[in-house]
Amino acid sequence: MILSAYGTITYDGIEIANILKCPAVYFDRMKNKYQYVTHRVEYGIRADYLAYSLYGNSNLQWIFSVLNPQIKDGGFNDWLLNQQELYEYTKHKYSQYATPDDIHHHEDADGRIWYNVTNKEDDPFRWFNADDDGEETLYTGVMIPRSNLEYERDLNDDKFKIINIVQPNDINNFVVDFIDEVRKGE
Repeated sequence: MILSAYGTITYDGIEIANILKCPAVYFDRMKNKYQYVTHRVEYGIRADYLAYSLYGNSNLQWIFSVLNPQIKDGGFNDWLLNQQELYEYTKHKYSQYATPDDIHHHEDADGRIWYNVTNKEDDPFRWFNADDDGEETLYTGVMIPRSNLEYERDLNDDKFKIINIVQPNDINNFVVDFIDEVRKGE
């Protein structure tokens, strides 16, 4: 449906949709016409299922990419990972030098992030650079270790847990207006 509005180009002797046009250009021209709301994505809910549950049409998942720049592919890959997917992703990402359970960083009481710090068992509140033989104190107090998996979970949640959506009662008008903008061209 939406791809037909983009026109066609010839690629390798085959006529295909001209997906090289940037949807952000068209969205910018119409974005103030509608009110968008935030939506909390639940783990395990795919983008096509969310589009179906919100709009009655799983093919409308492309709208998530238009409204949320972090979702680059309609939610096929850029989407909230469930626990198992996140574990496998983290295991693969850190496989050259660490495990998902290894410490990524520490956080102090003010939420500041500290990398490559350590303490001693007999002085657990004094933190220093793990590579520093002089053991110059960098921080005194409680530090919470955060694993690679916890770090990646936080990134995943920050990026995909809360997204913008078109209000369901506006979806038909939004799609028509967006297609009209695409047809007008850049």
